[in-house]
Amino acid sequence: MADNLLKFFRLVLLVLLMEVPLLADGFADANFQLEDGVLSRIDSCKKSIIYDKVAAIHKNGDTLYYLRSGSEGWIAGFLKDNSDRAVEFNITGDYKVISKLYGEDNIFYFLARQTDETPPHNKNDAGGLFVRYNPDQNSFNAIEGAVDFHILEGKPLILKNGSLNYNGSDIPIMLRGRIEISEVVNSRIVIVKGVFDVEIVDLIAGKSIYQFNKDAMADYNDKYNLILEFEDRNVKTGGEQSIYYEIIIDGIEESRTETGRGDLSKLFYKKLPPGKYHIVKAERWKLDKEKGRYVRINNIYQPEEVKIFIPDNRIIKLRVEFNGKSYSINQSVVYR
Repeated sequence: MADNLLKFFRLVLLVLLMEVPLLADGFADANFQLEDGVLSRIDSCKKSIIYDKVAAIHKNGDTLYYLRSGSEGWIAGFLKDNSDRAVEFNITGDYKVISKLYGEDNIFYFLARQTDETPPHNKNDAGGLFVRYNPDQNSFNAIEGAVDFHILEGKPLILKNGSLNYNGSDIPIMLRGRIEISEVVNSRIVIVKGVFDVEIVDLIAGKSIYQFNKDAMADYNDKYNLILEFEDRNVKTGGEQSIYYEIIIDGIEESRTETGRGDLSKLFYKKLPPGKYHIVKAERWKLDKEKGRYVRINNIYQPEEVKIFIPDNRIIKLRVEFNGKSYSINQSVVYR
């Protein structure tokens, strides 16, 4: 049953995941054009420059919303198709980049960053600011950590690394790195795209329901949904030590890994209740040859506990690497 459901989702998503062009530099419609930061009005006989240093625009009905850089900061404005006079407002904020703008009912929604550095595709993006500016009420609201947004039925749908927020609820997601909201279907199904992966979120059910990439689908096993893998890397003196890790989940000692050299991979499998967060803690023990027994090593050489979310129909893998001084922990979804 589960396999048939996953096949059905994969078939439907191949139809839904059409590339949808985003409004960006190079956008043009029958009346306006934005190219290389220059906003122009296009008439039947001529092309007239309106502003330069324009960061983003959005056309909604007969109204063009825009954000541009002025001599004293950022300026928000809108312009009607049949008008030559723009209405503008000075907005506060030290923004380096404004990457997305949406306008509706004279309200500006935009995504801004205070740095112009592009985040790597395979690491968590700290995100920028999602900003809602209502000039009529002179209200200015900002939410940190946003990497993308969509306005759904007048309410913001905000994407962060690790969650999707809508109408006051945070829905955990698995994708990390450079991600975006690709599409919203029937005001319910949200398609989140990464560089290589796609995740499907059901807003009504309040959970992530599926995940895949172009070459594989998410793996699933009835016996476990969490894999822990431990390995020492580039450890000069500790690699030959005989060690193991004691595993504690939600404050309860579960079991331990096999015993062996630190530079040999050690695996631990566990079935946890899905749809919930769990606290995973691993304790490193090593063989003390003088005492003839295993002892727990000093706290400064112990990995930190990790809070993870276990989704439905997927296996989460935590790979823990020790370099002799500190640990790196990488979380991923297992594919087949």
